[in-house]
Amino acid sequence: METPTPSGYFSGLSLITSIFGVGFLIVCLILWSFLRQNALLLFGAAMLFGGFENSLACLVLHRMERSGHEVGFWRGPKDFKLYWEYWRTAPQKNWSRLLLAGALVCGLVAGIFLFSTLFVAAGNSQNEKTHDCLKHPKPVRGKRSLGS
Repeated sequence: METPTPSGYFSGLSLITSIFGVGFLIVCLILWSFLRQNALLLFGAAMLFGGFENSLACLVLHRMERSGHEVGFWRGPKDFKLYWEYWRTAPQKNWSRLLLAGALVCGLVAGIFLFSTLFVAAGNSQNEKTHDCLKHPKPVRGKRSLGS
């Protein structure tokens, strides 16, 4: 049986996803400096940690591909089996389990930031409505003051 030749895609994707994560954060910081919307900061942080998560996951896939396992893009449950196999065999091959644990932690942090973006954005839109009501109060009709 012939072992497949490693493609090297995943090592390149690891670098690209990190760059995209940092790029998203920089763009969100620039937008925040003009718009002052806190949701932009949370979204940028979510994209940064999401980029780090994908980077670490791609490094795991790169190592598994180099060791002879069949690796592909978006394979669903097969990837989870591959991650479990990495977790099981990492100490035997002198690989660090921190790559996989770091990917999991970064994914959770990215999810928390992304989920909290919804609440901050909803709070900002609610505050804008409140401020608009305070700036332009509607006249009350049908009520007379005591002086008239």
